[in-house]
Order: sequence, then structure tokens, then C-alpha cells
Amino acid sequence: MSATATPPPRSPQFTQDELAMLSKTADALSAYLGKPVLAEVGQSDAGTEWVTFGVPIDEQAEPDEAHAHVQLGGPASRLLGNRGGLPMSDNVTYDCAYLWAIEISVTADERFVKLGLVGRLDRCAAVRPERRRSARRRGRRRRGR
Repeated sequence: MSATATPPPRSPQFTQDELAMLSKTADALSAYLGKPVLAEVGQSDAGTEWVTFGVPIDEQAEPDEAHAHVQLGGPASRLLGNRGGLPMSDNVTYDCAYLWAIEISVTADERFVKLGLVGRLDRCAAVRPERRRSARRRGRRRRGR
């Protein structure tokens, strides 16, 4: 592509690699927390996708108004990962404690936006694999000194 050519438009949807990464994130959080963590893909009216992360709340537990609640799962949902050991039924909806969401950004220099309880937390540019490898190599050199 020449220097004057415009870059191709960015997709407002997650790629298969990004969905795989988000799926692994949900599974890793399940292992780390020792609780199931659900990740559900949603889509806005404009077509922009996001993934919401949440921990299912025990039905027998007392209601906790300190945490934001979100419902994940159900017949038309796209859940990622292994669902933390929960049954693989597509018809079950879970009341969950909201952790955060990752949304595709429409800003030119951002790919993702992390949304917390109070709004935007972080802006993340897409990291190319070659950059990750070079950063690891730099880290090895520093440790060896």
C-alpha cells in the first residue's frame, strides 16, 4: 500500500483471534478466581461488538446491591470459553456480578476500550505479534545484565 492510500476500514466486530483471546481470558479468570466467569458477546444497534465479563451469583445468596448486576446467557447469547464448569445449556440465563466489558472502539488509534462500572478505564491499541516478541527479547536482555 502506498503512503497516500487510505487504510482499509476497521471492522466493528471481533476477529476470530480476538474472540479466542477473550475466551481464554474468561477461562483464565475462572481458574484464578476459583469461580465461573462468563463472557458474552453483544452487539449495538450500530453493529459494534463488545464482550461483557461477569461472575454468576448464587441463587441462595443474599442480594448484594454493592455490585452491579448483569444477565448473561440465554437462548440468543454468544458465550465464550468453557463457562467455568457451568452446564453447557444455551437456554439458561445467569444473574452475574459485572466485572467489566471490552468494546470495539471507533477511534482511529484505538482498537479496544475497557469499560468498568464508571465508564472507560483503558484504551488499548491492537498489539501486533511481532511487537510482543520484540518486547520479550528486550526483557531478556535486561534481565541478563
